[in-house]
Formats: sequence, structure tokens, C-alpha cells
Amino acid sequence: MGLVRTPLRVAREAARRWVVQPLFRARVDPRLGERPWYDTPDAERRLAELKLDASDRARLEAWRRDGLMVLEGAIDEARLEALSAAVEAAWSGANPRVWVEHYTADEVLFDPLQPHWRSEPHKLLDLHLHSAAAGAVLAAPGLARWLHLLLGPRVDAFQSLVFERGTEQAMHRDTNFVGLTPPWQMVATWIALEDIEPGSGELEYYLGSNHLADYRFADGGHYLEPGAPVPDDYSDHWHGLAAELGLERRRFLPKRGDVLIWHAGLVHGGSPVTVADSTRRSLVTHFCPRGAVPAYAWDRRRRLTRRLDSGLRLTAFPRRRRRERLTG
Repeated sequence: MGLVRTPLRVAREAARRWVVQPLFRARVDPRLGERPWYDTPDAERRLAELKLDASDRARLEAWRRDGLMVLEGAIDEARLEALSAAVEAAWSGANPRVWVEHYTADEVLFDPLQPHWRSEPHKLLDLHLHSAAAGAVLAAPGLARWLHLLLGPRVDAFQSLVFERGTEQAMHRDTNFVGLTPPWQMVATWIALEDIEPGSGELEYYLGSNHLADYRFADGGHYLEPGAPVPDDYSDHWHGLAAELGLERRRFLPKRGDVLIWHAGLVHGGSPVTVADSTRRSLVTHFCPRGAVPAYAWDRRRRLTRRLDSGLRLTAFPRRRRRERLTG
């Protein structure tokens, strides 16, 4: 009798096909527009062509209006348990490919993971590529179906972060800091790895902020290079616009296995941590349609890639030690 190909087994088989692509310079697929289909004047026709039932159509219409959707219980317990075990294994040193972003008083540092950083503020980087369990979570049918409806049949997961605690990060828009061409051809997911409690630094956002006018940096553009100082008025820009338009500020208090998908333009951040020693375990991932180009492929760089059977491709770039000054 043959082995049963469970979702985790499929992901492990895919991990064995993990490759390092040679030096390359990626090109944007000319068929991609500057905006995703749901932000175009043609969106109503595209919605009709999808032949969705009333519930799914209402969910997509709310997505266009509000800039997010919540998928309750989209990740099953088996996948969550496997991912939690993979995170623990990484901290024990069992996965030497995993890197961590951590901090000093005035610097952001990027290094191979060391267990003693767990008690300090940190982010685990690109576990989606280096852990079969993380890949299996992203390929869960209840999530993958919506990624394909939003982005098309071929989707790339190009960046991920595992959080243990709240970051208290100021309100921001991903297109200003997550490099991608075209910048709006992106969605992100926030997957709860535990029940999230008030006071833990839970995710917060402005409902409908995907429609706000973008921030313009000093060079006239909308993207800030890594390590560049964040202008003092950056967060005030979003708070001011939201107040002017009366946008509601909400916090996300999901149960384990719930997923929030947000629009590239949704303004979001981390609320204050008011409960000492509280955790906010989560996996955040950025996705784009195949043919959009992440910042790490704007010049000649090596890229790590592996494919899953669901039409999902996992990509990232080989990490190297570096440090950036904390500014702004």
C-alpha cells in the first residue's frame, strides 16, 4: 500500500525540489496592469465572469470597498501544529537556513537565527521557503482559493515574517516599504497561530484606507529604500486623512487558524502592548501574481525558489548579514 500524500507530505516533497536560481534580472510580465483587476473600472465584468455564489461575491465586493477580508478557521489544526513545531525546531537550531531580524538601540540587524534572540524583539524571516510546514499552511485550500481569485492562477509568496510578540509598528502602507513592480499587484496575509488577546499589540487598521491618496517621499516617489529615514510626518499623513474621511480604526482579534487578507493599500500597524509578557504569534506573508517583480529581483541577484502543487510558488533571496541604522 502506498504512502498517503497528506498536505504536509506534499510540501516536504516540494521542499526537496528547492533550487537556487542563478544570477538573473527579472522582467515584469507586460500583461500585468498597474492595478489588480479588482481596482479597475472593469472589475464588475470580471466579477460576473467568476460566476461566484452570492456569499463569495459579497465577500469580494466588501474586499473592494474595505481593503480586507477575514477567513475564519481557514487553516486546519494539523497544519498549525506542524508549523508551531517548525518554529520551535528553528529556535532549537534544527533549521540553519532561517534568519532573524533583530535590533539594538539604534540599528536593525539581519543574522542567522540564534536562540538567545528569542526573548528580544525580533522577526523570523522567510520561513515559508525554509519550512515545509509553513509552505503547507500557505497552500491550505481555504486560503489558496482566495489568493488565486485575487491574483490569478500562478501566485508567488515572496516574503514572510513570523512574529512572537506585538511590534507596536506605526501605521503604514505596504507599497511604501515592500518593494514590488507593479507595487499594487500585491496582497498580504496575517495568520493567527494562537488566539489573539486584547493588549497583546494586536494588528490594527483603517477600514477602507486602500482608497486613500498615497504618501509622496522627498524624491517624489512612493517607495522608501531600506535603511532610508522615515519622514517625521509619515504616520501623521495617514491619521490625518483617515480623520478627515471618518474612517474607522479597528483591531484584529482572531482565533487560532483565522486569516486576514489585506489589500496592498490598506493602512495598518501594531497597537500598543498593554499586557506584559503577552504574545501575538502570527505568520505574515506577502504575495504577488507571477510576473510581478519583488525588489530583490530588480537587479542581478540569486533567488531561492520552490513550487507547490497548488499553483503557488515560494520565493525569497539568499540572506546575508547586514545592519541598518534606525531612523525616523
